[in-house]
Amino acid sequence: MPDESSVPCKFYGAYCFDLSPTYNAWIKLTAADVHALQEREGFEWRNSESRREGQTASVYFYLNHPIQWVCLVGVVVAFDVYEHRFIMLLDDSSGANIEVTCGRPQEQNADTKLDAPSTKTIRNAMMGKTTQGNTVDLTGVDVGSVIKIKGSIGTFRGTRQIQLERLWIVRTTNEEASAWSKTATFRRKVLSIPWVLADQEERRAKRKAEGYEAKRKAREEHNRKKAVLDEEARRRAAKRAKLQRLPGEKEQGLAGDHNDGQKPRTRQKPALNPDRERRRRRDVKA
Repeated sequence: MPDESSVPCKFYGAYCFDLSPTYNAWIKLTAADVHALQEREGFEWRNSESRREGQTASVYFYLNHPIQWVCLVGVVVAFDVYEHRFIMLLDDSSGANIEVTCGRPQEQNADTKLDAPSTKTIRNAMMGKTTQGNTVDLTGVDVGSVIKIKGSIGTFRGTRQIQLERLWIVRTTNEEASAWSKTATFRRKVLSIPWVLADQEERRAKRKAEGYEAKRKAREEHNRKKAVLDEEARRRAAKRAKLQRLPGEKEQGLAGDHNDGQKPRTRQKPALNPDRERRRRRDVKA
């Protein structure tokens, strides 16, 4: 890969990545190219809208080309099967080898312990699971097989790996030579030339990204206010329902509280004083 210092290039913000010819594509590289890709601060674990929610991918750079998906062709020189993982070592004659990893479903462990496994059991035992949750068939892959793989880039103990997503077995020498020719052509016509974006396109991409961010914040603020208003409406409705109870129900409820469920007593008039009543009548006649 050309040195960045020898080839002047401008690094654009992440809001411009979707305009790059390499960001959302399977980039044809060699194992040596993958090991030579550069990382830049701030782009180690950028979320990609092209992937399913919750999935993330590292972004690497060839010059200033952002890359997250790669495609390689090579010979399998080692194939190890572990309890939870398949690991292949790929040699593409670029001067470096690279590991290709794939998950192994848990239910395969019991199947492989059968004394006389069926053809279906053997086939299921070679089914891998990708980081996207898809299955990939590894049946027929062995040391010496020429394969074409696609995947994302990962790192394990400081060493680059390919996290397998798709796999094909290359059957003929012509297919292998054609794949290497396409890799060389793509490097010469695309990767070796710095990615240049017009100022107008960059400003448009930035405005678009800012618009998305503003809409996201406005949506969150709207949802917050709506939740507050709904809570206030619920409280008002509960208070109004309490005040709209009938007066008789109120008195009955209060009486029940004070008399333990018994019928409320009727208030009697006080007895009249006879002497006071006679004086009152005499005053009236006078």
